Amino acid sequence: MLEILSYPFFHNALISMILLSSILSILGIFLILKRGVFIADALAHSSLLGVGLSFLVGLNYFFTTIFYLILCAILIFLIEKKSLLNYDLLIMIMAILGIAGGVLILSTSFAKSSLISFLFGNILLIDKLDVIVLFLIFSAVLTLFKLYGKDTLLTFINKDLAYTENIKVDAINLFFIIILSIVIGVSIKMIGVLLVSSLLVLPVSISKLISQSFKGLVLNSILWAELIGINGLFISYFLNLPPGPVIAFLGILILAIFLTIKNLNVKILK
Repeated sequence: MLEILSYPFFHNALISMILLSSILSILGIFLILKRGVFIADALAHSSLLGVGLSFLVGLNYFFTTIFYLILCAILIFLIEKKSLLNYDLLIMIMAILGIAGGVLILSTSFAKSSLISFLFGNILLIDKLDVIVLFLIFSAVLTLFKLYGKDTLLTFINKDLAYTENIKVDAINLFFIIILSIVIGVSIKMIGVLLVSSLLVLPVSISKLISQSFKGLVLNSILWAELIGINGLFISYFLNLPPGPVIAFLGILILAIFLTIKNLNVKILK
């Protein structure tokens, strides 16, 4: 088992997973408070079209996808800002367009071999650039969390109160969606377009069952994200399976265990 740790490609994947798990768990907390989990799905699905366009025009995958996702994030912000009645519908259409367009482009002969990798993740795709970018994003997220965590928390819990406290609500909303889009763009290589939301939602869902404070929720979310992500990475390698589905299944299994234990405790107390 220790033999795998001697492979350079697995070093990149392991370090990336450690950084990515922490980033997604922190963003996941605010995303759930914002009640915007569907936004993450829309961005993740849209990223596949960004990937497809990079293959189609022959540009660098990484920068093309990130640029495309930032444009999507700005569009989502503008749609939300206009308070359109069909906001959810428009976001869903964006997601459908992204996944359909991406699959159509990547299904062509010149990119067909990459389709499954981007849908479900592939640790062989992770390189040193991903590690460097994730480290920079990790540092930025921690810094922003320390500086603006309270303002962001209040903005997502009670927007009206945030306005009265002179908090720049629009700036926080826009910046959060842009950061989320960049993280999703980096993470799809490892986890995959269809299942990137698993590390955003599942660790936080587990932590909500056992945490008594917001600080506890943050620490537990990071801990469970690391446990799910790292173990999922090892399991996917040894079973020769895509990491995305393994991580998602492992997270759901742990959540199901905690829910069962909690329900049993409630019945015993009754």
